Amino acid sequence: MVRYFVRVDCVPGRGVSPFDVDELERAAGLFRDALGRFTGVDGRDGVEMVLSGVRVAAQPGGVKVLLHVDAPELEFAEDAAWGLLEAVVEPGGVLDGWSVASCGVEPAAEPALEGPVAKPKPESGVVGSGRARLRSSAGHLRLGLGRFGHTGVGDGAGVSEDAAVLAAGAVMHAVDLVTDGLFADLVDLERRGEERSVAEYGFELPVLDELPEGFAERYSPSFVRRFIVATAGALGRLTSGVWDGPRSVAEGLAIRLLLDQAAFVLDLYDAFDAGTEGALAVFRAWVFDDTDLEELYRDDIPQDELGSVDGWFTPFRPTVHVHPYTVDRPV
Repeated sequence: MVRYFVRVDCVPGRGVSPFDVDELERAAGLFRDALGRFTGVDGRDGVEMVLSGVRVAAQPGGVKVLLHVDAPELEFAEDAAWGLLEAVVEPGGVLDGWSVASCGVEPAAEPALEGPVAKPKPESGVVGSGRARLRSSAGHLRLGLGRFGHTGVGDGAGVSEDAAVLAAGAVMHAVDLVTDGLFADLVDLERRGEERSVAEYGFELPVLDELPEGFAERYSPSFVRRFIVATAGALGRLTSGVWDGPRSVAEGLAIRLLLDQAAFVLDLYDAFDAGTEGALAVFRAWVFDDTDLEELYRDDIPQDELGSVDGWFTPFRPTVHVHPYTVDRPV
């Protein structure tokens, strides 16, 4: 058996806009749920192949699926992948109307999916609707625009109001991307077994892969579950307007993921420019205060000096509290 990475492009039928990001993200979730029920694929000549991994990403125009298939030959892998996706989009199902547009196999290194949603082509309708969505989301982040550098004093003072609003909306949108991404990564990792780590997984885990790489051997499903809870606690306080800074290393890393995804969202809608970049920089300085995590990202730390990630969930100060699920559970 040889591992093949099969890329399948699926396109929507009538009733689904090929450029509505929210609709495409919902469809990607349906594809992910449907494909998650399969562990094997029946191919031609009675050959059964192993489905060892599934990645799904919305993209302008449809949904891209990446399947990890163990098959005896390339043609078997391609035929099986095409048949599997045809079954998922069969008439009468939740993805009725969708169809398989293309299917290609790459037997070598795994190709990358470009984030939770691939960047759309610069078409005014997509960019305009995306920016409108960010502006409407900004108000849900219960922080003043001053946190993004907009002072409201004078034409040239600080960050413009629109740049601050777009940055705030991107942060809110990034909350969903980080949370959904962590859950999706956890599901993929758990398929490999409770004792397996990110380092042993061997495939792309879009969110978890952004954590400090040197500690990847310590990122087990148990760690990821605790990290999701820590992330939820941090993002909940941040968006409720009662932010008092990261309470642990885990919370600081979660905020770092959030800011990286916010920049991605702005770039997605062709809105990442000097103004919004400056707004995010002001927000980053405020949200982190004096928290410094860069040491964890060094690539020259000897393995025997890395220490345990269990300490990442310990509160920085004895006067603050973190979710009880994250503490006293050695990884």
